[in-house]
Amino acid sequence: MLLLSLACRGDAVDSTPPESVPLSESGESGHTGDTGGPDEAEIFSSSAEGYGFALALDGQAVLVGAPWAGEVHLLEGGLHSSEGHGYGYSLAVGDEVRIGDALSGPAVIRWFEGWLESDGAGALFHGEAVNLPERPADLAIWGDRRVAGLARGEAALMIDGVVIERPEDFDGAGYSLCVADVDSDGSEELIVGAPNAGRVHVLESDDFEDALTFEAEGRFGHALACSEGRLAVGAPMQSAVFVYDDLEPRPLLTAEVDQLGASLLFVGEDLYAGAPGSNAVVRFR
Repeated sequence: MLLLSLACRGDAVDSTPPESVPLSESGESGHTGDTGGPDEAEIFSSSAEGYGFALALDGQAVLVGAPWAGEVHLLEGGLHSSEGHGYGYSLAVGDEVRIGDALSGPAVIRWFEGWLESDGAGALFHGEAVNLPERPADLAIWGDRRVAGLARGEAALMIDGVVIERPEDFDGAGYSLCVADVDSDGSEELIVGAPNAGRVHVLESDDFEDALTFEAEGRFGHALACSEGRLAVGAPMQSAVFVYDDLEPRPLLTAEVDQLGASLLFVGEDLYAGAPGSNAVVRFR
């Protein structure tokens, strides 16, 4: 996931994994996911500061941003490029690789059949300029609609120019976005991370009141990855990744690294999770 806000360094991994609880409209708790480890996990580490802050797939190669070292690496192939401090803060891959710089604000958010770019309080969707009330934290295309996650202020989202107010003040809703048919019902959902409140909203419509909401600790919702029938949610301040199949929770993923889940990427059946506090990326199979 390509993020604008800086990840904060957390404490060591909490030995007690947080719960992931779907909330009903009344706020009552539903089922709780099991906890446990993956069948197989492999840790890739580097001496580059911030390694794992951003992830992207370029063909068959996984790119890893290390912005505090100002570098972008190939996961299994060494240094990709280097431009100085902040370089590698955000990554996007399409016909070419584009790399954002933390010092000037990440220029590239995501690739969806054309570059989605952010420059100050505005964005380009397929080359068309869109004015926004503030600098977006993330951008996405939901069907034929353009979505900007705003993360601050009164608005959480702007969908084709329509402002969607946040569910709760200062919740950070809009910090991360993901679009996929995560419940395998034949239509795509918009998934919205609200890490300040430790929540993730799964929207079928543009109304938060109708959304299925999951809640956990540790900046749950800081990063998202999704594909058909699958959703992964990072909680880097607990160094944990929550995974759902058709929105049913699977065992919690953890590893002995710091800030696991600061970035997430599905590659086939594998899930990659960045842990920039330990300059590491973990591959879960």
